[in-house]
Amino acid sequence: MRQPRRRAFTLVEVTAVIVLVALVAGAVTLRVRGTMRRATLAQTVDEWAGFDRLTRVLAESRRRPMSLVIDMGLGQVSRLDSDGVTEVGAALTLPEELTIAEVRLADGRRGWGRADVPYSSRGLSPTYAVCLEDDRGGRRWVLFAGLTGQRIEVDSDETLQAMFDVSARPGGSREAGR
Repeated sequence: MRQPRRRAFTLVEVTAVIVLVALVAGAVTLRVRGTMRRATLAQTVDEWAGFDRLTRVLAESRRRPMSLVIDMGLGQVSRLDSDGVTEVGAALTLPEELTIAEVRLADGRRGWGRADVPYSSRGLSPTYAVCLEDDRGGRRWVLFAGLTGQRIEVDSDETLQAMFDVSARPGGSREAGR
């Protein structure tokens, strides 16, 4: 009596399955990476907004001017007391996949080094914008309104410049606390 023959997978079939699994894993990895990058950017923008808000509150509660110091080389934001030396609280450090590409104030642009944003003793600052760039070249502008500290995210340089132009016009939004 003859035994039934067992069917095994051929080398071609096993290879095809492995290739298919590798392709699916690669696609999932790319999708997850993009999602993680967007989440990191969103979290960093939220943290920066909180840092700005706390700086306003501290300046007002202490009744002393403060400065937000943006160090583009280190990817770090700190706040200094009115003496310009004493750091108040912990600095905000950006994740290593993000850099500060540019800071824009009404008086000009800074693409390297350090930018200082002054806050009055009433917690008011000039309007300023920060361009965050990820390690793949994606850019996001975040504008902070001087009077309110409201955060506005902007995708293009042209839109950002138009917002600065409107605030600089007579009768437009005035920078307080100067």
